[in-house]
Amino acid sequence: MIETTRPELVAYQKERLAKFVSENQKLDKGQIVFAGDSITEFFALKKYLGRDFPLVNRGVAGIDSVWL
Repeated sequence: MIETTRPELVAYQKERLAKFVSENQKLDKGQIVFAGDSITEFFALKKYLGRDFPLVNRGVAGIDSVWL
């Protein structure tokens, strides 16, 4: 099977990952990190898991476990 990824998606993924690198420098230790694909990215963590927890969403649409 040959996988192809649209250039727009690749650009979005790279932009989002670069944003994470910058944001990660500002985070306190002890955060609960969720990493994954679009299911993770678009899941409303604080809404469903609570605003009292230090939750960080690091989902990126279109990635797979190879990126993690």
